[in-house]
Amino acid sequence: MSDLSYRIVGEGPPLLLLHGFGISYNIWQALVPLLHSHFQLILVELPGIGASPPLPAQTLYYVAGADLLDELRRELGITRWSLLCYSTGTRMGEIYVQRYGDTVSRCIFLCPLHIPGWRWRLLQTVLHIDAVLPSFGDWALSGPRLYGLVTSLGFNGRAGRRAAEWTRDIGAQPIHVLRQALRDIPDEGHSLLSLGVPTLYIWGRQDVITICPRHRSKRHFCINANHAAPILAAADVAHLTLEFLR
Repeated sequence: MSDLSYRIVGEGPPLLLLHGFGISYNIWQALVPLLHSHFQLILVELPGIGASPPLPAQTLYYVAGADLLDELRRELGITRWSLLCYSTGTRMGEIYVQRYGDTVSRCIFLCPLHIPGWRWRLLQTVLHIDAVLPSFGDWALSGPRLYGLVTSLGFNGRAGRRAAEWTRDIGAQPIHVLRQALRDIPDEGHSLLSLGVPTLYIWGRQDVITICPRHRSKRHFCINANHAAPILAAADVAHLTLEFLR
């Protein structure tokens, strides 16, 4: 039995959905109704999130998570599947393709976590501070500070019900799991852009977290969205997904 908690919705070719930072099933609430009549959607809770148990200490989060995903694939009797990955879930998808690319038909990366330059340096600085002073991370990922981060980074400063829901979901997860998911991001994300399987990249023009490459191919689409694209731009995401996977 796989250690990962999951749900299956719909019928059709299998499509694995990998969520982002600290939010599992709720991130897909707007997309599932648009896709479930076309695909067998496999919604997974990544290690330590929701009902999925955390990984052992000193385990590489994305490598071990990819191995657990392939255990789930075998358990479900799936030979090949496609992936729809969001935010930090794109880094899990990247590692999965690197390790198990022969089981993947196609990938869709939504708000890919490509964070070069000052974005990467800022993340490393924050993680260094947290490693030296863990109480900093505890403080930042709780209460009004977490709500402020979610509102600023996910919704470009626009507070509201969705931001409150995301804050509640993230705040319910173990902080050590959230730390691990950030600390184990392997790099800025350059290899994310050159996988060995057909991949569609969907970027938000107003996304303040990720950055779309200046020189991009026809595999890259920029939509009118911020980092909350799975919720606020679900129709555009579903349209591109169906066009790419049909």
